[in-house]
Amino acid sequence: MSAFITRRLFAAAVAVAMTAGLFVLPAYAGEAPHFETKIAVVSTAGLDLTTQQGAAMLNGRVHQAVNDLCGAPDLEDGAQLAAVRRCRAGAVAATMPQIQAAIELAARRAPSVVQVSSITQ
Repeated sequence: MSAFITRRLFAAAVAVAMTAGLFVLPAYAGEAPHFETKIAVVSTAGLDLTTQQGAAMLNGRVHQAVNDLCGAPDLEDGAQLAAVRRCRAGAVAATMPQIQAAIELAARRAPSVVQVSSITQ
């Protein structure tokens, strides 16, 4: 795997995480928040992860899964928009080590899958 792909994927994850960090978690008075965990499995089948194009396609699949898991925000509702952004940032950050591992496995010609998960309130 090239250093370019690694830096690019890491930079994207850091940018998303930093953007999400600009928002404040809402305060809950008296009631414990409810958390929901969702999981999606993203296949690397048919992708050549030893190439930049294959790694980019995996990245696209992961981001689509993240969007599916976290949902679309209501742009009029600031709290809900912030929650979706936190969900997406957390899911991408949690998935980046798996993407890295999948690319490293591809260099050794071993099959792999990537699990995307999100935890939301």
